[in-house]
Amino acid sequence: MPLRATQAAVQPKFTGVSRVGPAGLELSIQTEAGKTIRVESSEDLKAWALLARMPGTGGILRVPDPQGIAGTVRFYRAFTEAAP
Repeated sequence: MPLRATQAAVQPKFTGVSRVGPAGLELSIQTEAGKTIRVESSEDLKAWALLARMPGTGGILRVPDPQGIAGTVRFYRAFTEAAP
């Protein structure tokens, strides 16, 4: 049986974070062009909520979180969605 080479998707990479307004943050994420990126947030690393879902550009995407520094600690994760 011949072997087939597969190319793994490049996962999004957080490149920065900046404060926006009195309680918000803006996440900067390096993405791969043509791949759908999903960004989620959590306060406990157990329950995750969708923050953004958008097409990757091959460059830096800026994702706002209006409640990023309001209240409790928040965690973020970003990943490439699997193709349907």
